[in-house]
Amino acid sequence: MTDAFEVRPITVDERERAIDVCNEAFGFGMEAKLNFGRNLPYVWNDDRIGDTWACFDDGRMVGVVGAYPLEVKLGGVSFRSCCVGQVATLPDDRGRGVMSAILRRVTAVMDTAYDFTWLGGARRRYGRYGWAFGGVKHCFKTNVAYLPDPPDPSTVRPMAPDRDGEMIWRYAQAMPYGIGFDRRQFDQLLSIGDVGGVVGDDAWVVFRGSPERAWVLLADGPTESIALLLAHLGRQGTDEQDPEGTVGFEAGPHESSLSRVAMTYYSTMEMQQVGGFRLCDMAGYFQRACRIVEPTLAGGSDELSLRNTDTGQAVRIVCSDGKLSVDNQPGRDVRDLTTIQLSEVVFSPLSLDVALPGLAADSPLRPLLRMPVYLPFGLYAM
Repeated sequence: MTDAFEVRPITVDERERAIDVCNEAFGFGMEAKLNFGRNLPYVWNDDRIGDTWACFDDGRMVGVVGAYPLEVKLGGVSFRSCCVGQVATLPDDRGRGVMSAILRRVTAVMDTAYDFTWLGGARRRYGRYGWAFGGVKHCFKTNVAYLPDPPDPSTVRPMAPDRDGEMIWRYAQAMPYGIGFDRRQFDQLLSIGDVGGVVGDDAWVVFRGSPERAWVLLADGPTESIALLLAHLGRQGTDEQDPEGTVGFEAGPHESSLSRVAMTYYSTMEMQQVGGFRLCDMAGYFQRACRIVEPTLAGGSDELSLRNTDTGQAVRIVCSDGKLSVDNQPGRDVRDLTTIQLSEVVFSPLSLDVALPGLAADSPLRPLLRMPVYLPFGLYAM
């Protein structure tokens, strides 16, 4: 059945139909709180319209997948990446291989164009296409009892994208872990109904949700000033449902304004996965990852060859006295793994002894294979 489908990027003239397909697939509509056109305006811009792929059956659009190229920074190094979203099939066409037809086309492009790709969704649904679920984020909660006394409400104002967008965008661009939205896309992101923020004299925070149930994802300013803004949000959220005035926020595995706040004020913390990650161009990924990891190595030598049995890609990773290198000339003891297995090795929280048994416990390649990966996915939902 899938051989009869036509799969291609959509055109500007097909934009509204693609939005309708997404809404119908997820049970959304123009009057619903969630609507793909209204809630994700930045993926439907004219300059991004070709990033949405559709499946046609005899000219009828039956499914949609968005594949959005984005520069991603990890540890201050830029990676070629792509976010997958809006994986939608019309209800009456499910079970016909629509999603498989699109994802086969899209992943074939990804395997050479990007270092890795990412998405949100269920592992059992996307694992067969190569996505492993991992990355790491630290999710903190606190409440008004553990925060400073809230500031005078007159000293705090709502975040205004037209007034504050440049300041927040520049901060996001400078973060060592981040997603490369251009200024227009970022302003659109700040303007949607589910994104808000508050600004004080010398600090600001940006969150998802309502001010009463905020999940803070970005912040900047002195630690005490950010804590005051969290207390302001906690006071707004204090009610019968949450008498403690709980405030949640997240940070990646690196030093940041919110991690500094957490060191003083968090009450509880959980480490969670970020989402689904798929290793694509192995050489490209490992070459960039080496730039992050090599300065942290104290020495040591080892060699590892990997081959992707799905794509035929192969790499050799060498550490020689703490110096890392990557080439496409695998050695004799090459490890043959599928895309999902390779993605598990690099991104999964599973132990390397499970994902890649036999790697020496003292191998200097372990930090490279388990480099921390964090994206503020909750803010940049696509």
